[in-house]
Amino acid sequence: MSNFTTFFPSAGGGGGEGSGINSYAPFKVGTTDNNPQGYIHSTGLYTNPVDSSVWLKTGSTALDTTNTYPNAYSVLAHHLTDGSNTYGQGLRAALTYTGTGFYALRQINSSTRFIPADEATRTWGSEINKQSSQVSGSIGCYAIAYDSTANGILAHDWASGVDIIRRWNTALTTSTTFSTFAQTANSQPRCLAYDEANNNLFWIKSNGVVFIYDLTTETYSSTFTMSIGTTDIQGASVHPTTGNLWIVGTTTVHEVNPTTGANIATRFNLYANSYVTNGLVRGIAWKDADTLYAITEKVGNSGSNWIISSYDKDGINTVGDATAKTDSSGSAQPLFIKLK
Repeated sequence: MSNFTTFFPSAGGGGGEGSGINSYAPFKVGTTDNNPQGYIHSTGLYTNPVDSSVWLKTGSTALDTTNTYPNAYSVLAHHLTDGSNTYGQGLRAALTYTGTGFYALRQINSSTRFIPADEATRTWGSEINKQSSQVSGSIGCYAIAYDSTANGILAHDWASGVDIIRRWNTALTTSTTFSTFAQTANSQPRCLAYDEANNNLFWIKSNGVVFIYDLTTETYSSTFTMSIGTTDIQGASVHPTTGNLWIVGTTTVHEVNPTTGANIATRFNLYANSYVTNGLVRGIAWKDADTLYAITEKVGNSGSNWIISSYDKDGINTVGDATAKTDSSGSAQPLFIKLK
């Protein structure tokens, strides 16, 4: 076994033992756990066996959900975890959570193709092709939403100037169709969102215009235009407690008044503390009052690596220095920041 000082300098050699919280020190570490003892390669955390101090490799951050590091530098972050695999085809701005799993919608003209994912690991499954169910001449399904009252998937369809809404069971084996309505009044939706408290469907266009469709009477009750300052709508979901609309404009999440369209608050950016700076988003869905799911892009290459990510509504303290740093005094070893 290597000598401890081979890996970690003394206090005089780089600020190791005895250094203050939030100070930096260069440490020599391997690419496996416990090399040296106390270092976890997958997280970048190192617990010094000599004095029990805790360090985190720069370029890594850690969620401090239990306030374990009360004096460490922290930022409020919303990003929690990511799904275990990526999906490599184009997707529409559609994600729905059924309580046991997810459905996304593949982006292919004149097609209705659902992409399932399980809840536990958010692993994508095999495509479910429902093109044979479309109305004659259909341009395909553009948006979906989960109807928690009927336990079904609401899906858009369009042909010959007429939009319809179809409700599938969650297994996607049977469906029923609601009344049709003229395309000239509404046009294809960018996304849909279901309001359980009122049994309404929000029909949201890419320009921010929202139509409210009453699923009980099968009529439109009202319409409004959102004032969130963007027309690049990429997802929508109704908060299960407040009933407010949460909208993704490009990659920024907004909370919107569901009656007037006024922007209640600009909440957070989905990529502020994640893996890519300028990725894309394809739909959001609430799991519960605190956790929001979103289809996000694993790497910035035009939507060929989609994953399902989770976010905390109010944010959690995140410790560490997200910028990887190395020692500039000659060792060239990675720098660590002291958490406690």
